[in-house]
Amino acid sequence: MNRQSFLEKNLTSDVMDMLEHIYEPTVVATPLSDAGRSLMLLPSGEIREYGTLYKAHWRDPNGQRAYIASHDCGVSWTLHYDHGALGACLYLPDLGIYLKSTSDESGTYILRSAIGPDDGAPERIKISDLHYFCQLLPQQCKDSGRIFFTAQRKREDGINLPAFLYSDDGGKSFRITELPPPPRHEVAFPHKGIRWSICNGSEPCAVDLGGGKIMMLIRTSTDFFYQAFSEDGGEHFGEMMPAPFHGTNTTAFLLKLSDGRILALWNNTQPLPEEDHEAQKPPLPQSIKIGYWEDVFTNRDAAHAAISEDGGKSWIGYREILLNPIRNAEDFRYAGSRASNDKSVHQFEAMELPMGKVLVSAGQNAASRRLLIFDLRWLYEAERKEDFIEGLKNVSTQTYLKSIAGSTMEDVGNGHCSYNRISSAVMLPDPEGRYRDYPFIGGKTDERLMHQTRGLVWNFPAARAGEVSIALRLDCASMHVTLSDRWFNPTDVYAPMLSPLYFEIKKEEVKDGFFTLTVRFDTQSGWALLLLDDQQIKKEKMKDCLKAGLSYLILQCEPSEATSGIYLKELMKKQGTVTE
Repeated sequence: MNRQSFLEKNLTSDVMDMLEHIYEPTVVATPLSDAGRSLMLLPSGEIREYGTLYKAHWRDPNGQRAYIASHDCGVSWTLHYDHGALGACLYLPDLGIYLKSTSDESGTYILRSAIGPDDGAPERIKISDLHYFCQLLPQQCKDSGRIFFTAQRKREDGINLPAFLYSDDGGKSFRITELPPPPRHEVAFPHKGIRWSICNGSEPCAVDLGGGKIMMLIRTSTDFFYQAFSEDGGEHFGEMMPAPFHGTNTTAFLLKLSDGRILALWNNTQPLPEEDHEAQKPPLPQSIKIGYWEDVFTNRDAAHAAISEDGGKSWIGYREILLNPIRNAEDFRYAGSRASNDKSVHQFEAMELPMGKVLVSAGQNAASRRLLIFDLRWLYEAERKEDFIEGLKNVSTQTYLKSIAGSTMEDVGNGHCSYNRISSAVMLPDPEGRYRDYPFIGGKTDERLMHQTRGLVWNFPAARAGEVSIALRLDCASMHVTLSDRWFNPTDVYAPMLSPLYFEIKKEEVKDGFFTLTVRFDTQSGWALLLLDDQQIKKEKMKDCLKAGLSYLILQCEPSEATSGIYLKELMKKQGTVTE
């Protein structure tokens, strides 16, 4: 019996209709815990997401263990106390047992039960004297029945070694394959300091590609995840190489679907360049200055998904599935629950649902994390339109207020490696008098801000060729129109030069009032054209980008002493034909 059949038991006509009405990512609940190892499926078709209630602080050992449960394929959820000892785990139908890994300083263990997550005393089997931590939930290879999970081990020098742990005897014993650490971040332009890099190579994830082939993704401090492949079920891995996913010090997740396709979940984002840690005020601890910890996270507010039909060789989509609900919060450092150390939409878990849907748990902290469902067909869309009828819901506009950097969970409120924020854009009445609000990017110079640049970032389905049109009014001296293959902070002044393509538009080059700029691009030929109301005005040679193509529009302007900026009416992305 496969796991999809568990869920199909609960497919009443009402549930089928509700699932049918879910297409784009739709939030269905707030998880009780940060995503990572809390989501499971029972043979009855019940889905559980585990966590803790009533914790006063993230280090508080107290609290009530609990879970939320769904009996209708994730559409609705109810809260329950947890009286078992296993929590989220893997059910193995062929063996009739449940498995979960755990560890402490005494070693690494497997919890094994024939009862399930409500078992108060599961069997505890030691599988290593070494401490392998940050484990994901066990999985099972479809072809061989091999059970595996990923974890990491910290060497005495603080470096993390990615690890693949596997069992061929139903989880009674495990063998371990350790991989070397991936390359670390090095200080180079535009950085003035080191990133969190000593703990490089942490939180790996892996997926069974079939036929003994395993794909592993590994978190790094560089601008990319790294990947490695095994041809023998994880006993040996080939050379570690940059993956086709941008991402820095964040955690990915890979899910094999019932038809063999692979779903990737990650943060396709780039943080702001590192500041001079010696000059930051208040003074930072030495551990941050040398890269053992982070000073601030500025790349954890957008979550992405892509799908592969060829075992990870190529990917489709690169679409935002969730933006941080508090990404513009003036009190970001204090918002949310103190029971979670971070506030982000990084870290993931996922489960395939019937009718081509997927359930995803993403994020950290009750203020940010969400359970959501979307239709896999949504990843295959080639076009997108944004008319701002829902305001700024579908774009990133945050800019950062001058804030304390570093982890200050113990000292100041609820802040942890975070800045307070305000939005670079607001909804204002149409300057030409129509009864309509439009986004306005800009304002005046504001000494409260970390950076004066104002911007708006919009995601569209990844494409190697196409056109992006912007209906706007330019009420400032100039602006940048940037197309990229990853999310940048709206205020990142380096986004244009670090992206494959950008145009500078000056006020004297365009007309007064609203007009339309269109960028036609072809990553194969390497050229892009800029059109003003369908008339070509510029041509630019593109820099290299990911094989999947471009997926982001970034609009930026600089404020002045008087209020100035950009009014937006509509954004549109259309598919094009690659010139081979």
